[in-house]
Amino acid sequence: FRLPLQAGEAVDMLAGGVWKPACIKSFVSTNPTHFGYIVEGTDADAPPIRMHALQLRRRFPIGDEVGVYFGDREGWATCIVVDPATAAPAKELLSQDTGLEAFRLSANWNQNMGANVWTAVLVKRCDDVEGAAVFKVPSFLVKRAAKEIDV
Repeated sequence: FRLPLQAGEAVDMLAGGVWKPACIKSFVSTNPTHFGYIVEGTDADAPPIRMHALQLRRRFPIGDEVGVYFGDREGWATCIVVDPATAAPAKELLSQDTGLEAFRLSANWNQNMGANVWTAVLVKRCDDVEGAAVFKVPSFLVKRAAKEIDV
């Protein structure tokens, strides 16, 4: 499950078997997860198109402030999305020792189904005073903006 996508939100759309960057323009109805979204791709000449929710996944641009769920013990933390090309080696948030076994199973289900609606996001915690720890987080543990975090 995921929260409905919002107008103006950055997404990837599945077109021709390839994930491409896009933006949510509007909803088709009051039930967008069933009836779809109107999406604009990066090609300025192409008209907006209707896409089913299963053909869309959230995209987290580098530098965005997001909330990440670190489990029952730590809860939500404010993080910054970092560039994979320049980031330090990332720690797997869903390793065996995090207590997030149910989330690991969800990630495995996603891979087995081939849907790939979830993606990996590299983040740094804003409360990390040393600034060195980078985490590889599945996107279903990431919220769009820090203002959504219940800290």
